[in-house]
Amino acid sequence: MPWLRMLLEFAERADVEALLERAPSLLDPIRVDIRRDGRRLLVGDRKGLSTLCWGLGRTVVADDLLHRVGTARAVLELAHQRRAASGRERAEWQVFRARLGELLAEKVGADMAVWRVLRQRMPRFRGSVAELVDEAVRRAGKGEGGGPEWPEAAGLPAVTARTGLKGSRAALLTLLDAAPAEVQRALLSHVDDQSAHDLLAEGHYRPEWLDWALTGQRRDRVLLARNWELPAPAIAALAELDDPSVNAGLLYQRGLSRDQRNKLLVGVPFGGAATGRLPLDDELRAALLTPVNWRWLLPVVGCGDPELVELFFRSVRLNPRNLQLRLVLGVWERNGRDALVERLDQWVPDWFQDKVRELVTGLLAEPDADAALAKFRAVVDEAESARRFVRRYRVSSRDIERTLAEGFDLDWDVLLTAHRRTPFTGADLIELAGLDGCPDQIRAQAEDERLRAALEGALHYSFPFTIRERLRALAAEGAAELVRLGHPARYVLQAALDHPGARAELDELVRKHLTGNPEAWLLLTRMGPDFAGTVPELLETASVAMS
Repeated sequence: MPWLRMLLEFAERADVEALLERAPSLLDPIRVDIRRDGRRLLVGDRKGLSTLCWGLGRTVVADDLLHRVGTARAVLELAHQRRAASGRERAEWQVFRARLGELLAEKVGADMAVWRVLRQRMPRFRGSVAELVDEAVRRAGKGEGGGPEWPEAAGLPAVTARTGLKGSRAALLTLLDAAPAEVQRALLSHVDDQSAHDLLAEGHYRPEWLDWALTGQRRDRVLLARNWELPAPAIAALAELDDPSVNAGLLYQRGLSRDQRNKLLVGVPFGGAATGRLPLDDELRAALLTPVNWRWLLPVVGCGDPELVELFFRSVRLNPRNLQLRLVLGVWERNGRDALVERLDQWVPDWFQDKVRELVTGLLAEPDADAALAKFRAVVDEAESARRFVRRYRVSSRDIERTLAEGFDLDWDVLLTAHRRTPFTGADLIELAGLDGCPDQIRAQAEDERLRAALEGALHYSFPFTIRERLRALAAEGAAELVRLGHPARYVLQAALDHPGARAELDELVRKHLTGNPEAWLLLTRMGPDFAGTVPELLETASVAMS
């Protein structure tokens, strides 16, 4: 019953536990197994994991996750997968990670034998996370884990192998991510390349990592450059190294400035020690030449590498003007004007836009090659500007991540000005709200858009026309109005599930009518499916009846 779960998000834990005792089948709770060492929650399937996420902050808290929920690998993997959770669930996961860090600092530290046993035992261990740690400490004390080899060691993944971690890899990353910084540094000298990659490339970035990478082994610099949480100073420091393998990761950084991206694409050195163009990393080129999707191809369309240019012609939709310009500029920058002139028909084919072909041929005919190249750069910068992005985004059927991967600038001031002049609507508004740095004005309007979309999904085709139109009108006035006046209550609750305005209104209603009254909660579960009135009427009726 989605509407009931919506209300229970605002219930006190004692009320939820009382309701579970009276009617456990209503919430499909996690299976409970009574053992000699106490009550243990066992999570073994997808349904159990889903219920666990819902229960965080209600029937399950951080200490349960650490000491009472098993299997350990399932919990640790879930902790990695739910890094973007919100609300009560997010708060409990944050507490869990902090407590996990304290546990590792206290019992494991930088004892490599214990870490090896942790990795070795994790896939088969049935107990909780804390019990797994205790088991590893005990076994290491008896001599296990003392060898130099890391269990199930694997090599370094390719730049393009980033597809989301799962299983034991995701679980181990949760442990590595929670460890104190000094322990992480010690571990990097002992773990296999794959685990080092998972920590530095996919873990939560820490400022200490940059200093380690700059003064430590080259592998760590290469991996850190792949971490998408890098701040601007870290990007700049790594770019100064002029290392093609490091640059292979930097090319996909979301925080690149336009100048940094332009230089990295065509191998212009940053640090001053290098002379001439830096080559494209061999491993990156080899990875791109295997079948990969747009996420890895679009950002490097302007690299100018002749072999990859042929790949782009075969594998990338190059119809947009900005991509055609960027590809040709990359060829010119990396190979020189003479090479472009020599292979003009191949690199600027006749199916390119006429204006692009005219521009390129005109610039190639100018006597001052440097001045012509500077003009070309300015044209490309304008074609990828935030203003051009707005125009493209309004007419494109592509999702926003794919459009931005083409190299467009994202300037929120420009976007907000465009939105005020001609508002974004529907899915476009919701996509914008999902990006980092989105202004509050757009986020608030996106929540209203989500509310209207959720309402349409909740409305039943058999509803009388007047009820459907009434609910739509209330949703247009705001989430709070929909909660106060919309009916039937269960459909209003289902539609308003994630809207901040609705949540504030529901929190107040639950506190007023249901807190401390588990019998009213139980009656509510029976009344809700057939109740025709509003949400406040439903809650008040259940409360008065059981008072």
